[in-house]
Amino acid sequence: MCFALTTLLAFIHVVEPLKASDPPLLPFNNPGDLLALDHGCGCVLRVSPDRVVSVQLTQGQIRNMAQVGEVCFEAGGLAFDFDGALYFVEGENQILKQSIDGTLERLARSDFLISAQPGAGAVRIANIVVESDGFVYATDSENDSLLRVDPKKGSVSLVANRSDLFNALGSGVNLEGLVAGEHGTLFAFSRQPPSMFSVKTPDGPIQLLAGGSSLASPGGFATRVPNQDLIVSDKADGKGVHRLFAVTRGGQASVFLSGEMIAAAVPGLSAEDVNLEGGIAFNNEGILFITESASDNILKFDCATGEVLIWATPAELEEASGEDPDLRAGIAFASRGQIAGPFMPSISDDPESRHARIDSRPHDGIPGAGDETLILTREQNTMAGSTRPKTSRWKWIKPRVNT
Repeated sequence: MCFALTTLLAFIHVVEPLKASDPPLLPFNNPGDLLALDHGCGCVLRVSPDRVVSVQLTQGQIRNMAQVGEVCFEAGGLAFDFDGALYFVEGENQILKQSIDGTLERLARSDFLISAQPGAGAVRIANIVVESDGFVYATDSENDSLLRVDPKKGSVSLVANRSDLFNALGSGVNLEGLVAGEHGTLFAFSRQPPSMFSVKTPDGPIQLLAGGSSLASPGGFATRVPNQDLIVSDKADGKGVHRLFAVTRGGQASVFLSGEMIAAAVPGLSAEDVNLEGGIAFNNEGILFITESASDNILKFDCATGEVLIWATPAELEEASGEDPDLRAGIAFASRGQIAGPFMPSISDDPESRHARIDSRPHDGIPGAGDETLILTREQNTMAGSTRPKTSRWKWIKPRVNT
C-alpha cells in the first residue's frame, strides 16, 4: 500500500516542469480504447480495438500534476463520464481528471477527501465510478465510507459513513467494489462480512441485497452484465481472487467465470494462481475484458463463444511503456455520449442464433444429472399494444430429460 507515503509526499514535493522527454498531453482519439492503470511504469496505458498499445499519460505527467515523488497505482480504478473525461485514483488518496482534449488536473486532493469525513485521519480509495448524475462516487476502505465528488468544482461530500452502513445493514463493513447502476442507484460490495448492498443517491436508503454464504469474499472490482446483473471478483477459499461471480438484483449469486477457464488461456498459469484484482470491464459489444494480475495479461472473454483469449501480453505492454507491467489498479473503456460500462451486445433475430452460450454447470449440483447452460437470450415483449423492443437477459437453462 502506498497511500500513507504519498499523503506525506503531497505536502513536501516541489512541482517541477515536465521533462523534454515527456510528450505533450494527448486527447482521447478513439472512444473504443481500453485504458489501464499500470503500477509498473506509473503510467496510464491505452489499448486500441486493433490491439495497439500506447501510453496515454506518462509517469512524469502524472507525477507533476499529482505532486508526488513516485506515482502509485495500487487500487482505486478509473472511470469515464458522459463527456468522455477520464477520472483515476493515484496513491489511493487523490483523484485526477483528464478531459477529452487532454487537459490534466488534480480534481480532489487527499485533504479534501479527509476533511469531508469528520474524525478521519487518512483515506484509501478502493474504487470510483461516475453515476448518471455526473458526479464521481468513491468507496473509502480506510473509513468504510462512500464519498461524492463534484467533477467541476472538486468539492467532496459524504454520502454514507461507517455508522450509516452499520445501522442500515446490521453489521460492520469493509468496503471495496462499487458499480454505477441506473436511475441514481449505486451498488457496493463489502469484503468482510461478504455482502452487496444498494445506495440510492444522493442520500437515499441503503438496502442489503446479498450476503453470507452466497458470496465468499468480494474483491476490489465489479461491473455490470447486459441484463443489469452484477459481476464481482471473488476470493475463493482464502487463496486469492480467482473467479468471477454473477449476482442478481435479488441477491442470487453464482460463478460466472471460473479460475480454471481463465488459467486455461494463459500458458503456465494454474487456477490457484489466478488473480483478478486488476480490474474488469465490458466494451460496447458486450465482451468482457479481464486483468489477470499474476501474469499481467489483459484477457478477453467472448460471450458469444465462451472462450477466454489473451488480448494484450506483458511483452506488448512493456514495449509501449519501457517497464515491466504491474496491473493491479483497474481498467475501463473510453466513452463519449454515455457513461462507460456494459452495453447490450447485438443479437440476431434469426431463431437459430438467439442464444449465446456462456458457461455450464451441473444441474442442482448433481454430477451426471446433465448441465445447465448460461445463455444470453432475446425475448419478445408480449404486453398487448406495447411498442417496447425485444429485451435480452442472462439465464440458466435446465437440461432436457428424456422420458
